[in-house]
Amino acid sequence: MSLRYIAFGVFFLFPIIVKSQNKLYLDLKAGVDYGYAEGAHFGLGSRPLKGHKFILQFYPSALFRYQLSDKISIATGYSGGGAGYGYKLKIPDDVTHNEFGGARAGNASIVNLDRFPILFNYQLKSYNFKPVNQENLLYLYAIKLSITGGIGASRLHGFTNNKLSFGPVLLKDTLDFDEHDPVIINKWGAYAHGGVTARFYRLGKERFNVSMYVNQGFTDLLHTQLDYTYNSRTGSQLFRSRGSGVGFAVGIPILLKTFDSKSPMSSK
Repeated sequence: MSLRYIAFGVFFLFPIIVKSQNKLYLDLKAGVDYGYAEGAHFGLGSRPLKGHKFILQFYPSALFRYQLSDKISIATGYSGGGAGYGYKLKIPDDVTHNEFGGARAGNASIVNLDRFPILFNYQLKSYNFKPVNQENLLYLYAIKLSITGGIGASRLHGFTNNKLSFGPVLLKDTLDFDEHDPVIINKWGAYAHGGVTARFYRLGKERFNVSMYVNQGFTDLLHTQLDYTYNSRTGSQLFRSRGSGVGFAVGIPILLKTFDSKSPMSSK
């Protein structure tokens, strides 16, 4: 990313920073990624091959979140994730030799990623329950919903991949996958992030948060060639993994510092 765009963002946000009472949080999160190859859910693969298969990657995350106002915050730090691909095949009924339907099988893999995001959060709605002090707008419980958007860099973390496969009950059918070793195209890539977050409060203090999101990679990280045969018929597919996927995370916020409204560097 160009430094001039970062400088422009800082220049744009500085008036907001110096005029607001701001808080710095450390969000410690645990999440799961469902990674897939490009086009997996939009027709990747020629039938009967389907270019997706479910597999989850568990990961930790540590993000510094700077609360610019009641509704706006920015966050950056480290997050794990995965670059995945998967496939499954069911032999069509008009090709199978079995009386009760064609054999089926599939595989899925996901490779560890390191992610370094820059995220912007905007609160859309707040739900308050059981007022304690109406004058200070203090409630026993509150839920605040926000949208999140941003960009980031991802890096292949080693080359250890987690694999899930299920074998076929062939009976009279034949079905074979020849999956070539994944080829690293780029170790670093760029991606966009979008999602929603629910923050849960008790007596005005954020206790935990839950996020659902989607990541869209822009850079091919891995290429995996698959050749397959079923009942003497053949096919092939190239999977392009960019670190795209959907995920879910639960976080515990730790308040590190509160800044006064006059200077972002003076402690309250």
